[in-house]
Amino acid sequence: MAWKRADWWARISYDGIPLGLVVRKQLAHEYIYRYRNGLQEKYVYWTGENPQTPEQQAWRGVFAEAVATWQGLPWTFKEIYNLFANRNHLRMSGYNLFIRHYVKERPFLWEK
Repeated sequence: MAWKRADWWARISYDGIPLGLVVRKQLAHEYIYRYRNGLQEKYVYWTGENPQTPEQQAWRGVFAEAVATWQGLPWTFKEIYNLFANRNHLRMSGYNLFIRHYVKERPFLWEK
């Protein structure tokens, strides 16, 4: 099948601006383009809220403590967590398993 020049140009341009065959990343904080599973997708650029409530700040502190604790562990403990997660088919890394346990041990955040 022969492509007409107008059809070809419409496929690789956006409002007359040549884009190439595949577009990725954001454009002027207005749109986000991605190419996934053979399809070109376009999303509106969005920035979420950051209310910084006392409860949210408490959770951020717990996660910061958890990450610092993990980073301070010897590699042998890290390897134990990784092996436990892998052998029990938890579909997560040892790091994620450690963070989960660390957060669940903080009952003051779960109680209201």
